[in-house]
Amino acid sequence: MKKQAIALVFCTILVIPGLMVSSCSERKLDSDTELQIREAYLQYCQENNMGTGRGLTLTDIRITSYLGKFSGCDAVGIYYVGQMIPHNDYVEVAGYTIVYAQHSVLLYKNLKLYTIKEAYAARLITYNDVYKLGNKVSIRPL
Repeated sequence: MKKQAIALVFCTILVIPGLMVSSCSERKLDSDTELQIREAYLQYCQENNMGTGRGLTLTDIRITSYLGKFSGCDAVGIYYVGQMIPHNDYVEVAGYTIVYAQHSVLLYKNLKLYTIKEAYAARLITYNDVYKLGNKVSIRPL
């Protein structure tokens, strides 16, 4: 009984506006994977002309949350220092609208980052993954 009570104390939910991360049900990123994701995001920014003229480096990249693994893809909230984040940005995918109140959520697999829409279109994640991921961020049916 005492062990169960202690486990409940450590099983908390951290709520960041728009992002919800369960600290007991999700593993954390190891330092190697985190570095690979930050490197991939730096490349993603360069390929998509994000932060151009700023001279972005790895020290500018921040992972704000780890949302878990979905069909082998690591889902993270991520941004670069100084990035302008549209309030309540959203994406429509798999019949749902996923609203980002903070930073966009990207999925990482095989040294590459994907938006939720790109990952779903490439069949890297399933319809069920979109639903579960959306519930961790903010989701509503179309």
